[in-house]
Amino acid sequence: MRVISQVIADQMKKCNINYSKGKKRGKITYPYFVGQIYLLDSGDESGKQEYELLLDGFDRDPDESKFLEDIETIEKAFPAIGGYVFQDRKNLIMISYDTMIPDIPTDPDVDLNRAQIKLKITKWRC
Repeated sequence: MRVISQVIADQMKKCNINYSKGKKRGKITYPYFVGQIYLLDSGDESGKQEYELLLDGFDRDPDESKFLEDIETIEKAFPAIGGYVFQDRKNLIMISYDTMIPDIPTDPDVDLNRAQIKLKITKWRC
């Protein structure tokens, strides 16, 4: 799973997305995204395993244009059809855009926009 996490971080950096795994550390610059990977299926005899990355995005700009642009960039980086595919020494891995939930309510006293993106990750043992 470490390889998957690193590839996601590298792709986000390549796309100029402000991303951190787990939780945001250091000075916060908006918009930013944090992600956590969860195992959905521990696999079967075929060597296939499934994970999902829940990617929470946050922004404070009322305009939201940069935030929405970043969401579209993520969708293009990990396309729903065909996905982003790579291979390490033992596995073939595909990461693809699954769903997005916009306008998730936050504390009413905090002017914060929040959205959640779900990326589907499939890993096959070679």
